[in-house]
Amino acid sequence: MANFQNDVYNIETKERFLNTQDLEKYPPRWWERVFEKTYFFEEKKQKDLFNFTVPEILEFYKFLDVGSITPLSIYNANLIKYGQWGLNENMVIDGANHFDEIDTETLVLCVNTTKIEQSILSYDKFLDLIQEHITNYQDKFVLFALFEGIKGKDYEEISNLKLEDINSKARIVTLNTGRSMLVSKEFIDICIKADAEETYIRLGDEQEVKLLPGEFIFKLKNNSRGLKINQTIYRTIYRNVRAVNELSYVVSSKSLRDSGMIYYLHKRAKELNISAEELLEKVDECQDIIDKYQFNVKAKRRWMYQFKNYLH
Repeated sequence: MANFQNDVYNIETKERFLNTQDLEKYPPRWWERVFEKTYFFEEKKQKDLFNFTVPEILEFYKFLDVGSITPLSIYNANLIKYGQWGLNENMVIDGANHFDEIDTETLVLCVNTTKIEQSILSYDKFLDLIQEHITNYQDKFVLFALFEGIKGKDYEEISNLKLEDINSKARIVTLNTGRSMLVSKEFIDICIKADAEETYIRLGDEQEVKLLPGEFIFKLKNNSRGLKINQTIYRTIYRNVRAVNELSYVVSSKSLRDSGMIYYLHKRAKELNISAEELLEKVDECQDIIDKYQFNVKAKRRWMYQFKNYLH
């Protein structure tokens, strides 16, 4: 049953459509939020979404103001279903599902490129921010782990990492998920300092908080009992990104991982005297990097479109 909380255009039609969908396959209120977002455009144009032309669809996608092609791809893939349903119900005026005409290259034009530019950090800029603007080594550890491709489900690879899992000489980290990867010396140095940290300088009021001793590098604070560790790590990322002006609100755990992958691709490409874009076409030459960031090769073309300005 639909759970609308704001105005929806042609609500009876939207409810009929949702009754044909298995809503449990989507995050809570996913479809409802989509139709709440499209209300302004549908009301303005006085027609249902499945009657939008391609330019009108693209106008809506640009309005969403996203800094990544991924959400637009998800929107479009699902709105194709809505367009097809409208066709099947004989409600589409021109008899065409225009969502089905939009390809990845077109979707890229709807992404806010400024947000992409702000979200991707070079290695030098990332190191400068880590060293100059982040106070706690615990925080540096979390952000650097993401840059190195360490995350896992619910941040389990971060929360379960121990110093004994790191071969400092070979610079190899073995994670609780069974993955092993080469990491930078700078990351290992931060792991050692984060593990030794006993107090945490709270962001905002700069009050000292005791860290609870434990076998893992990431330590809980003595006032964080009751919180799940993945929530604590998420808050660490959220608070640090927003506390540092240079990071801005568009930097996220995903963009840190994208930044890291772009850095390692460029490093390898330079060794081979080719561009990072050419390197990605030679999967056998960068399989370790793909594995390191658990990169979905099926989404390679979409990812390359989004970051084409960083892959020269």
